[in-house]
Amino acid sequence: MIKDILLKDSWKDLLRERIVRQYKGFMFFSKRFYVVERVLDNDFTTLSQIGEESILSIKDFLNIDCEIMKLGDNLPKGTGGIIELVSRYKDKTKEDITYLSGDGGKAYLDEKMIEENNLKIIYNDFETKYKCSSLTPIFELENPKEILQWKKQN
Repeated sequence: MIKDILLKDSWKDLLRERIVRQYKGFMFFSKRFYVVERVLDNDFTTLSQIGEESILSIKDFLNIDCEIMKLGDNLPKGTGGIIELVSRYKDKTKEDITYLSGDGGKAYLDEKMIEENNLKIIYNDFETKYKCSSLTPIFELENPKEILQWKKQN
């Protein structure tokens, strides 16, 4: 599992170097690098911690108001854990829930089981579909929320 993947001590320097090399020429790089620095300012030991903080940093940067839930260690793995977690929230709020999964979820999530439990799932295939990283709109677009409209059009 991603939470079990340990990072090398040099992860910050390697990630910083790679991001700077890739994006330093983009129009809003200097002004918005703080979105990445928020992640790099931590002493994480696992890959999942980087992922979680990245999601929160981008969510805050884009001013997206939503609750983010994550699977805990005491839930079943895979689709069963997702259904249990989302069902707990749905029972509490009575709201419809959409689960956002990475594109890799297509390989292991049981869509029939999700559908049978009246849940919706969206796969984030941004990098595959648009041939750029999810950081590109942050550093390139004046209003990064434009990417939401762009995604709908393409």
